[in-house]
Amino acid sequence: MGIRLESNQSIDWARNTGGDGGSHPSNILDNAYALGTINVNGDTPVILTNEGPDMGGYVCLCTVATGER
Repeated sequence: MGIRLESNQSIDWARNTGGDGGSHPSNILDNAYALGTINVNGDTPVILTNEGPDMGGYVCLCTVATGER
């Protein structure tokens, strides 16, 4: 689970499609997710919470500081 962040602006990716692999540009190699990470799956940023995933393949922009949560 997570908190979806809504915006009127879209994310400008370096490439428009996933190319031959067919994956979205936000999909990268598997990596660990920290609690409070802002994870971008597709074009939707999500703040990952306690019940969120701990590993996956989407871009993690940054992590919200513990003191701010």
